[in-house]
Order: sequence, then structure tokens, then C-alpha cells
Amino acid sequence: MNNYQHEISIFFSIDDKYAPYLSVALLSLVVNAKAENFYLLS
Repeated sequence: MNNYQHEISIFFSIDDKYAPYLSVALLSLVVNAKAENFYLLS
């Protein structure tokens, strides 16, 4: 049994034009991640 309250799946599908913005989305995810959640990146 794990100690996580929620499992949150995260999926990104991008093209070359969106790639620069992906870094902003990932940084936001890291900054706002909560220890009680499990983030599953696909």
C-alpha cells in the first residue's frame, strides 16, 4: 500500500511549435506538485 492520496496521470502531445511552451508547463507542474499525490507522466 502506498501513502499517496491521488494518482494523477499527465500526458502531453505536442508538435515543434508547442515545444518551447512545454518547459513552462513542466516547470509549473514541478513547482506546484504536492507530496501526497503520485504523478504518472506518460
